[in-house]
Amino acid sequence: MGTTYLFYDIETSGTNPCFDQILQFAAIRTDEQLNELDRHQFFVRLNLDTVPDPGASITHRIALNTLQTGMSEYEAIKKIHALLNAPNTISVGYNTLGFDDEFLRFCFYRNLLPPYTHQYANGCGRMDIFPMTIMYFLYKKESLIWPEKNGKPSLKLELLNQINQLASGAAHDAICDVEATIALAKLLYKQKPMWDYLIDYFNKKEDDHRVQKLTTLTIGKSSYAQGLLIHGKFGTDAFFQAPVLLLGQHYHYKNQSLWLRLDNELCIDQDQVALLNSAWVINKKSGENKFILPMSKAQYLTPERLDLAQRNMQWFLSHPEKLADIADYYRDYKYPKVERLDVSAALYDTGFFSKEEERFSIDFHRSDWQGKVELAKRSIDQRMGQLALRIVGREDLDALPMDLAARFNDYLQFKQIDDEEQLTRDYRGKSRRTLKMALLMIDEVKAGRELDAEQLERLDELELYLKASVFHF
Repeated sequence: MGTTYLFYDIETSGTNPCFDQILQFAAIRTDEQLNELDRHQFFVRLNLDTVPDPGASITHRIALNTLQTGMSEYEAIKKIHALLNAPNTISVGYNTLGFDDEFLRFCFYRNLLPPYTHQYANGCGRMDIFPMTIMYFLYKKESLIWPEKNGKPSLKLELLNQINQLASGAAHDAICDVEATIALAKLLYKQKPMWDYLIDYFNKKEDDHRVQKLTTLTIGKSSYAQGLLIHGKFGTDAFFQAPVLLLGQHYHYKNQSLWLRLDNELCIDQDQVALLNSAWVINKKSGENKFILPMSKAQYLTPERLDLAQRNMQWFLSHPEKLADIADYYRDYKYPKVERLDVSAALYDTGFFSKEEERFSIDFHRSDWQGKVELAKRSIDQRMGQLALRIVGREDLDALPMDLAARFNDYLQFKQIDDEEQLTRDYRGKSRRTLKMALLMIDEVKAGRELDAEQLERLDELELYLKASVFHF
């Protein structure tokens, strides 16, 4: 089989990829002309160590009894991993590179599966329809009817679906979102030259080649490429774009280039620390969801933003050493070490599996239940052993031998902790969600939002579940 697209969507227990889990997965595989080949959909059982976010519960609206009867996370993640890693698969969705893909990486990692192979191995790769849609909004407006929210353009999939009648069904139901994304892609595909041009942004070599073709400016002793960066997080007020200067590749995170936003107020009349802190520097990875265009495409920049960018450029031309200082500082910047980093959140801290860890994971997946338990027990004080214990504990806590069951129950005690400083943290320093936190969040959501009957039902059943968990402890 040649190249295929795997359009997918996930619904999750919250937004933290380290501590939340997938609750629903849906995918439709198509050929390169977007004709359906097969589809997949399933729910995932709620883990013992997952404390759901009430905000997520009223968004996806999945009933708790559905989540208590789904397939186990371990079996679900193995199935998802196989789908994304089928040879010549391009995994794609709507804002998948902004959320879903990282969520999957952590799911793969904590289930002892290679976290990155779907990005490059066996002809596999990734795309994202969201940044492509932004480009059509900016430069091919006739392709779609564009929705508005509160008088401003909005590119939310739910609204695009409604106004363009892409797919039927409820928003935030995974299979409905997948169907809507494919229908959207088919409308974009009609402008074939634009489609082909945009999908090349997800090719690292082509993306880098386009950067190399940008106009460069000599400032002091260095040359800086100048371009227009397109990014969803800039929002509609900025027309999703900003003028930028390429500061160079990061010294330590080799897959990242650094771009200085020029339409940003700089503290140029204060000390060096103030200047560095006021600089808006954006990290970009090749082949991902931030597109770089030549400045000739900057017709949406307001006169005020253009003026600010030009004033900043003039200042740097007069103070080239200041620009060099900004470049050196951010290219050498390292993310601070996180104290109490949880092993499930250690993907970026520890990087790829070592050869020994790869052998462990292969043995783990090939082993029967008792073999998995023995592997966890033998390596319990190492990263892979701790992850293995969590897998087997989630699968069947009652079948664990007494010593491992005790260790797993000790781990679950985080759900009861009142002092947030005692909790383990993710790679950004955020703590795990506890039962008390979730119960307080339910009260806040009920008091602060207008909810329909179904959302109230989801919150009430979640509250009962959380209180029963407190009682269980």
